[in-house]
Amino acid sequence: MPKTTTLPGGKVHELPDDLAVALAADETARGAWLGITVLARNEFICWVDDAKQKSTRERRIHRAVEALGEGKRRPCCWPGCKHRERDGNKARDRNDGDGTKPVRRKRGGAQSEGPQSVEDSELKRSIKGSRT
Repeated sequence: MPKTTTLPGGKVHELPDDLAVALAADETARGAWLGITVLARNEFICWVDDAKQKSTRERRIHRAVEALGEGKRRPCCWPGCKHRERDGNKARDRNDGDGTKPVRRKRGGAQSEGPQSVEDSELKRSIKGSRT
């Protein structure tokens, strides 16, 4: 059996033994595990640890090995590790309380043209009203 102690864990979570054994048994998944970031490893570990039933945990371990073998870098349909700090850098997490809204993005990453603050909204209304 391949040595499992060489596989690193995540930023917050240690690599559980059952997941380590499954990763060590699959060469492709093991290589992918070593190639993803410490935060991505953390997501997989937390996803597996979050299972309440043994059967769910086993299924998630199987799916994690399968996903890593397919080149996926994060668990599918997982909102993220609840232990991860939210530092407000993402637009959807930011609210400065100064009347500004977070930047909205359209599909494909393009920034919307909508107003970003109450002042911008009022200015746009006054400009629009002066045109008519």
